[in-house]
Amino acid sequence: MNISDILNQYGLNQKEIKIHMAIGSKNKIGPWIKLTQNEFKEWQEYQNQENFKRKYILSFAYLRKNEWLFAGIYTSDSCEKKSDHYEYQTTLTEHGRELIGKMVIYFEKYFRASYLVSIRKLRFSKQVDANFD
Repeated sequence: MNISDILNQYGLNQKEIKIHMAIGSKNKIGPWIKLTQNEFKEWQEYQNQENFKRKYILSFAYLRKNEWLFAGIYTSDSCEKKSDHYEYQTTLTEHGRELIGKMVIYFEKYFRASYLVSIRKLRFSKQVDANFD
């Protein structure tokens, strides 16, 4: 199974998706912690730049070297420029909701940016048994 198979299963067009490889600046697993506390959506909505200019956001949280945990597929509903950041309004979709916190992908991140437009380098790694409810 690869990521494009999953997206096709939900009828999502890859050209409408921005991929967010969420990694903390001070603590790499910060987004993962927010995911386990059911605060990832709010954490992701605070951005330093206008990063989500596509219809969907495919989000992953850094787990460990080259492993990223699926954090959901969101719609990018609106964006408001604040004095020092951008504030997004997003909606967690039903697409893949059952895989949040359970699907791990393999991705070698060797650059600073956390935003991708192509899924070619993302590979399904494994499924884990996790529940954050």
